[in-house]
Amino acid sequence: MENLTAQLRELQGIAAGANAMASMLAGRRLGLRLSIPEDLLQAAQRAAIHGNFPVALELASRSGEEAETLSIAFEALQGRLRKAHHLIALAREEGADITEAEGLLDMASGASEAGDYRGALRYAIKAGQKAEERRSGVTALKVESGTG
Repeated sequence: MENLTAQLRELQGIAAGANAMASMLAGRRLGLRLSIPEDLLQAAQRAAIHGNFPVALELASRSGEEAETLSIAFEALQGRLRKAHHLIALAREEGADITEAEGLLDMASGASEAGDYRGALRYAIKAGQKAEERRSGVTALKVESGTG
């Protein structure tokens, strides 16, 4: 029975490692920076070599989860960037001051290039919100002054 339990743990470890590698492969296809999941997977491999299978299993599992989380954040970021660009273009057409929105978009770009997709997502959301605020302000002024 003890031998069966050890074999099951080994199979779980192999499955966790395979899942982590699949998540990282998907992330690489998207062009993601995966340094944290890669470090976790390497630590899992070292733990397995030293026979510490519970730690190896935990690290491999965390590696896969982190790679998947990064992929999800990256995909959400792409959608928010498109939306922010669209809102900035609309605000620009209406004569709004979009300097702050463009600055937030630059910050989103920098965070993304550094591999901070969650931070970049927050900046992209704020950029879209700021463009929408400026656009609403211009529209309100036009209505108030009777030019719109």
